[in-house]
Amino acid sequence: MGAIELVAGGWLAPVPQVRFLFTVFKAKHGALAHDDAGCVAWTGGQIWEIWRKRIMISMVVVNYNSGSLLAECVQAALPQVSEILVVDNASSDTSIEACARQFADEPRLRILHNETNLGFATACNIGFKSGTGEFVLFLNPDCRLAEGAVSELLRALHS
Repeated sequence: MGAIELVAGGWLAPVPQVRFLFTVFKAKHGALAHDDAGCVAWTGGQIWEIWRKRIMISMVVVNYNSGSLLAECVQAALPQVSEILVVDNASSDTSIEACARQFADEPRLRILHNETNLGFATACNIGFKSGTGEFVLFLNPDCRLAEGAVSELLRALHS
């Protein structure tokens, strides 16, 4: 895996065959330290406390007519995250139905339906508010997480 850099509030991680923006929100662990440039930094103690509690990660996927790519994205991510929230922006294809059928018995998958296409940012906010994890990973449905990708991102946070 290549270097990971902080980009506008998120982690941009160049992983072979997968490009995605890993936006980290520190939702449940108190105040953050800021460096002179205003960048967020965790102290060693904060990192250890988060790791000790076994990090819960919510993944938000905004869907709009993604076809079979949506189910492939969910399948690759399920072993790596605590929950997946698919926010559907009023798709007219069968992507949501196919995903719901394929993962009907998966309690970690929640599908949130918008009656109209509210746009990407609004759908991200809906997913973020519905998540229960300490961290939120936003992933486009045309991306597939490589095995161990989320662990690598967490390891980078720890270093």
